[in-house]
Amino acid sequence: DIGCGYGLLANFLALRSSKRDVTGADLSVGRISVAQETTDNRKKIQFKLMNALDLQLGKYSTVVMSDFLHHLDCETQEDLLTRCYQKLPPGGLLIIEEVDNRPLWKYWFAIINDKILNVGERQFFRNYRDFQKLLQRIGFLVKTKKIDKGIPLSDILFICRKESNLRTSS
Repeated sequence: DIGCGYGLLANFLALRSSKRDVTGADLSVGRISVAQETTDNRKKIQFKLMNALDLQLGKYSTVVMSDFLHHLDCETQEDLLTRCYQKLPPGGLLIIEEVDNRPLWKYWFAIINDKILNVGERQFFRNYRDFQKLLQRIGFLVKTKKIDKGIPLSDILFICRKESNLRTSS
């Protein structure tokens, strides 16, 4: 879980399956400190204080980023997504939850919410079509799903799969 914050999603993923090894990474000392206190010495979850670009991705079959990418400038977003593609194994997944710019009122609500939670930080939102094109250009097979029903945020889910090298002959 890149940009894991306080570790909510990473903990959820670890608790849902004892077969998963889950790593959460974040650049905030305060957030990682809180996340580390939530593990109750469970062996299958760990939290690391580190820059997302320094994270070693070689051993993961799935990478998750939730409400994170818009905190990186567009060039850094592309660099990180490219590194994820290169490091994921064939068939590996990249799951991204981000803010879309439609509907407009939900987009503005998300921007205001993010500015309150992250005072002084710049935001680099892309619309979902631009994200989808970027992910496809990098090489991912991409499915999108709007997940904003019943909430005041314009969230969208990107399910990105690195194509498997194995092809069956017909």
